[in-house]
Amino acid sequence: MARKKQDSSIQVDENVNVYEGKILQYYDEFLETQMFTDIKDDFLKCVLYIRARLNIDIEKLNVNIIKRLFNQYIYISVNSNVNPTVDIFFMLVNIEKENIKDILNREEAEQVFDYMARQCQAFIIHDMSNMGQMSKKFIAQSVYGMNDKRTNINIYEPKIQLSNKELAAQIGILPDQTITQHDE
Repeated sequence: MARKKQDSSIQVDENVNVYEGKILQYYDEFLETQMFTDIKDDFLKCVLYIRARLNIDIEKLNVNIIKRLFNQYIYISVNSNVNPTVDIFFMLVNIEKENIKDILNREEAEQVFDYMARQCQAFIIHDMSNMGQMSKKFIAQSVYGMNDKRTNINIYEPKIQLSNKELAAQIGILPDQTITQHDE
């Protein structure tokens, strides 16, 4: 049975509502017109419904447009009680994840992926706060590649060349003390 959860539009006048984007419009359309029992269970059906109606011009994509689309995707995910994922987002907008580097330059693609990963990670961390210890351990292992074994972590420390005066100032040697170098 189709049911309307929430109107995703913004009321701009007494009788006028507008959508921030097509994803939100098609999401509401899905809720109003499609038969489903629970939107969480039928979320992929909803994603495919929206995908079939979206017409994204790849030539016009840029970082800001992709972030706006992703934010709309987050909205429909949250309203459907589903955690957003980068893979489902790319399914929704019908773009191969690997092709994003061809659409944007490398720096922009990295910025987009970093933004999406941080957003998705925030939802996972939020859910982890409501889980038991074993579930947290499983998530940490499967999502983040963490394990029980202690590993050596190499921390990169840049090598900065300091003059004798700068080094003396940093380690607190008084001005009347001198540092001498011995060549051996």
